[in-house]
Amino acid sequence: MVDIGVNFHSAQLVSLTDQLLMRARAANVSQILATGTSVASSRLAFELARANPGTVFATAGVHPHGAKSYDPSTFRELTELWACPEVVAVGECGLDYNRNFSTPQAQRMAFEQQLSAAVETGKPLFLHCRDAFTDFHDMLAPVIADGARGVVHCFTGNRVEAEAFLAMGLDIGITGWVTDLQRGQALSGFAAPDAPCSMRHITRARVEQFGWP
Repeated sequence: MVDIGVNFHSAQLVSLTDQLLMRARAANVSQILATGTSVASSRLAFELARANPGTVFATAGVHPHGAKSYDPSTFRELTELWACPEVVAVGECGLDYNRNFSTPQAQRMAFEQQLSAAVETGKPLFLHCRDAFTDFHDMLAPVIADGARGVVHCFTGNRVEAEAFLAMGLDIGITGWVTDLQRGQALSGFAAPDAPCSMRHITRARVEQFGWP
C-alpha cells in the first residue's frame, strides 16, 4: 500500500516523523510520498526521502497559497530538486481561488512554470485545484497534450470536473473531505464503492506514475 501525500512539514506532523513512519510500517504502508509545498518544505521532503531510500519519496513545488513569493530564485532551487532521483513529482502546484492567499495572477504564473517543468523533466504532476476549475483545466490541457501526467490531489470538485480530469488521463485523490456532511455530499455521491465502474478508480492514484516499483 502506498500513501501518496503526507505533509510531514506541517505544524501538526513536523515532530512526529519517526512515529508516523513506524505506524505506516505497522499498517503495511510500504511507500510514502512526502509533499513539498514550498522550497523549504520541498527540501525537507527531499532530505527525508534521502534518509529513507525506497520507502519515502518526495515532491518539490510551490502550493498556490505561496505563489506570491515565487520568483526566479524559487525556480532555480526547485530545478535543482527536480533533478534529484528522490524527487519523483512536480508540485504540489495548481490554483486555489477559494481564499486567494496569493492573487490569481501570481498563482497562474507559478503554476505555468511548474507545468513547463513537468514536461521538461518528464516527472508527473502533484496537483491542487479548488474553486478554479476553468483556469486550471485550460492551463493543463496543452501540457497534457505534450505528455504530462499526474494526480489531482485532494479533489473537492463535482462529478463533471472529475470526469473532465479523467478524460485527460489524470488520476484523482480523494481524502476525508468526502466524509464532510456539509461540503462533501456531492463528492461522496459519485465516489462511493457502488458508483458506476467508470468512476471507481478516482479513489486511488496509479503509483506507476511516480516511477515506484
